[in-house]
Amino acid sequence: EAVAEQVARLRAEGADAVGIISHMGYGEGAYRGDLKLVPQTPGLAFIVGGHSHTLLETPHVVHGTPIVQAGDYGRFVGRLDLTIDPATGQATDSRGVLFPVTDDIAPAPDVVAAIEAMRADVAQILGEPLGSLAQPLDLADDRECGVGDWMADRLRAFMGAQIGLISTGLLRRSLPAGVVTRRMRYE
Repeated sequence: EAVAEQVARLRAEGADAVGIISHMGYGEGAYRGDLKLVPQTPGLAFIVGGHSHTLLETPHVVHGTPIVQAGDYGRFVGRLDLTIDPATGQATDSRGVLFPVTDDIAPAPDVVAAIEAMRADVAQILGEPLGSLAQPLDLADDRECGVGDWMADRLRAFMGAQIGLISTGLLRRSLPAGVVTRRMRYE
C-alpha cells in the first residue's frame, strides 16, 4: 500500500514515470516480493530487484511492469531501456541486456583512485580507539560469556530497556584487554 501511495503521489507531482530499486526478491516462497508487489502497485514503470540473486537475462514483464535482476556478486552489469507512455507512466516497451564483468575489463583509473582514497579514510576511522577494557571479554555460543554480556548490556542501555538479550551465535570475536578500536567492534 505504501509503495502504491508513493507512486500515485509522485505521478501527481509531475513525475513522468516511477520505478523502484527493491531488495524483496524474485522467485518462490519468501523471495516473491517483486512478483507480489506489481499487481498491488498500479502505475509502476519498472523494478530493479535484488535479494534472491536471480539472473534475468531479459526483463520479465508482469502486468506491464518490467522486472530485472543481474544475478549475484557483481558478475553482471545490466542495462534497461524503456519506452514510457506519458499518459500512464508505464513502460510500453522494454529491452534489457546483461554484460558480464570479467577480469579482462581494465579497471577505470579514477574509480580505483576513489576506492583507494575511501579505503584510507575507512582505515583511519576503524583505527580510532573507542575505549579500553581492564580484562578480556571471552566469546562462546554455548554458555554465558563476556562479549555476550557486554553486548546485551549495551543493547539494554541503548534501548532504555529493563533487559537485553543477544544471540552470541551472531558475534564473531572475543575482545582482548586493552584498547578497543572501531575495527575490533566492527569485527
